[in-house]
Amino acid sequence: MKRPLPVLPLLLLAAFAAACGGSYVPPSAPSTGQPAAPLGRAFDLSVALPYLEFPSIPARGATLAVELEVDGVGDGRHAVAVRYGKARVGGQETEVLDLSGGDALLVESDGAWLIARLGPVQVAGTAFEYRLEGRSGPDGWTVAGTSRESQTGGEGTFAGRAATASRSPAPTTPRAGRWSCSSGRRAGRWAPGSR
Repeated sequence: MKRPLPVLPLLLLAAFAAACGGSYVPPSAPSTGQPAAPLGRAFDLSVALPYLEFPSIPARGATLAVELEVDGVGDGRHAVAVRYGKARVGGQETEVLDLSGGDALLVESDGAWLIARLGPVQVAGTAFEYRLEGRSGPDGWTVAGTSRESQTGGEGTFAGRAATASRSPAPTTPRAGRWSCSSGRRAGRWAPGSR
């Protein structure tokens, strides 16, 4: 004798599956999260200024460790946040004092880069400004070119590569308290691979 399948559990399962997600209505008001913004780029550069003179110490030339955080991607004008690591002068590391407030402007066109004014900065008692002009690599992860400082007008070089994604605030997660039918977990607490 064949046993009939229990019909009630199958009907309940079908009703639950049909109703799951059917009550979702997108919010009519703007979301409470931050609006979308273009991604930025961060570059770690080494800037060589070989003709820069330091009267306070018997040394000539400096290499700066510079981090540029560029807002935006592609051709156009982009705001740049500038931060300095150490400078190497006469074989010794020294502090870099940024007298400019850390802002600059990058003009980018077909891979060509120009930051017409960085600084003034002070290194080992000497204040100067400098500029960077070069090209980004075909992959967009590298950049290289010439540097020119304001003290002697001497030309040097710079090179660097993309450090990380922009440190802009992370996107907000959905509000806690909403439930997902597919996972049975609160929205915003799901992790990849947890389905």
